Formats: sequence, structure tokens, C-alpha cells
Amino acid sequence: MRKNTKIGLVATIIIFFIASVFFLYYFTRPQVNVIFSNEERLLLDDYFHNRLFSSYRIKKSIYPEVVASDYYFFTPIAALKAESDGLALDNSATYSINSNSFDLLFLSDDVAKWNQAIEIDKKLKTALLYNESNNKEKELSKDIKCDLKIPYQDIISFINADEIKAELDRNSIGTLLVLNPSSAINIFSRCKELTIVVSSIYGKAIDELLDTYVVIEDFDNMLKSLVKGEKGEVITPYTLSSTKKGIKVVLDYLF
Repeated sequence: MRKNTKIGLVATIIIFFIASVFFLYYFTRPQVNVIFSNEERLLLDDYFHNRLFSSYRIKKSIYPEVVASDYYFFTPIAALKAESDGLALDNSATYSINSNSFDLLFLSDDVAKWNQAIEIDKKLKTALLYNESNNKEKELSKDIKCDLKIPYQDIISFINADEIKAELDRNSIGTLLVLNPSSAINIFSRCKELTIVVSSIYGKAIDELLDTYVVIEDFDNMLKSLVKGEKGEVITPYTLSSTKKGIKVVLDYLF
């Protein structure tokens, strides 16, 4: 056998061995069926991927379809529908609702959620924009640790937007947290150079106007907790996700 033929054979055996090990690793990991409602699939589907080196693999379905799996993770509306239908599965989890039908329940913590965004830019300051006529936003604003807090009434007009932008500039603001973009839409065209942070529910809409960050549930850590066998009620972990798409997406996910 010629030398080149031997080298080719050895290389083929090595490649086959590596592929076999990877195949075995990938398909022997526990499977989590992530179950959406139709409405939630549009908002959340992009946040669930099979990561190359994760401890679990994902299978997605839309309720009432439930794929037989080792673990089950319901998004909130899907969880409510399942509970209404009397469906109760072992090794199941959901978040952001009150329920006794799941082994693991992640409780919301809006303060912890928004405080994730405080240190995006360590050189410039962070401001919070909130509607003080909304009692929930007003109360939440008290506990978010920003350098500057800017209240407004009901909706930001074009004139208000100019005034707010001037205040942001005077205070060297680099990051702007916006609790409710729907009432603050006029500020975005004036703040394109700032890092804007919104809740994940607004991410796709605001992304049409400018690059943003969204604060969102840390689904990876939530699924890891489920697979580890955690049970009961725990505080939801949160993370930041950029709307910018780049090479990290290619490297981080298998498909």
C-alpha cells in the first residue's frame, strides 16, 4: 500500500471516529420539548436553538402538539392552555405565570430583569425612561439602579423628545432603558447613537428602527435547571440579547 493511500485511510478513520463520537454525544443528550403557542412562536422561536456543546437538545412544537421527550418546557400561553386542558407532565417547567401544574416554576422579577442592563457601557452613564402616569412603571423605576431617571406623562411628543435628548446629552448618557417603547416611539429617531434597551416583547418591532438590546429570560440557564432536576419555585434568570446578527450566531449554534 502506497504511503499516500495509508495517510488517506488513516485520515478517513479519524474523521469517521470523530463524527461517530459527535453523533453519539449529540443524540444521547436529554431532549427538551419546548412548547409554544402560535402567538409566542413568532416572538420566542429565535431564542431556542440546539447549541453545539449544550447539555441538552431541543425539539420544538406548537401546542396542542406535545412531543414525547425527557423534559418539557412550556412558554406561558402554552402553559395556560395545557393547564386548562388538564395536561400534567413529569419533568416540566414554565415561567411568568401562577400555576401548580409544573414541576419547576420560574417566577418573574422585573427589577432583576432591568438591572441586567446597567453595566452595558462602563464608560458612559445609563438612563431610565418611564411613564410616571403608569403606576407599575412608576413603582418599578424606584428600584432600577440608573444614573438618571426621566419620567414623562402618557406619551412622548416630538417636543418632549427634543427636551429629553438634550437632557441625555447633558448627562453623558450612553445607554437608555425604555420600559414601554409604544409610548416613547418619538425618542428613537433622536437617539440612534445610544444603546437602547427594551423588553424582549418589543425587540422585533424596535429592531426595524435601530439596533437594540433586549432584556429577556435566560432560557439556556432555565433549561439547564430543568434538566438538572430542579423543582419548585425559583427566580427567573435574565440576560441581554443584541438584535445585531453576527458571526457569534454561526459559531454558537449547530442549527
